[in-house]
Amino acid sequence: MFKLIYNLEETGEFDTFEETFADLYKRLTDDIQTGMSWQLLETAIWIEAPSGEPMMFYEARDCACKTGLLIDGQLNLNKLPKGA
Repeated sequence: MFKLIYNLEETGEFDTFEETFADLYKRLTDDIQTGMSWQLLETAIWIEAPSGEPMMFYEARDCACKTGLLIDGQLNLNKLPKGA
C-alpha cells in the first residue's frame, strides 16, 4: 500500500502510485489556489512507498512524468487504474 502524507498528516492509503499521485495532485491543485508555501511543499508532503521509503514531492513528480501520468503539468487520466 502507498500512503499519502499531506501537511504532515496521513491522508489515505492507495493500491497504486498512480492513485496516490492523483490524490496528491487534486489536493495541491486546490491548495495552490489559496496560497501554499514552497516550504510546505518541500518538507511536509510525500508519498510513502510500500517499502516505507518516503518519496518527497519532487521525486514523486519526476516519477509521474517518467511514467506518463503527468504531462506538461496536467494529470493524464488515461494512466489511472479503472475506477480511480
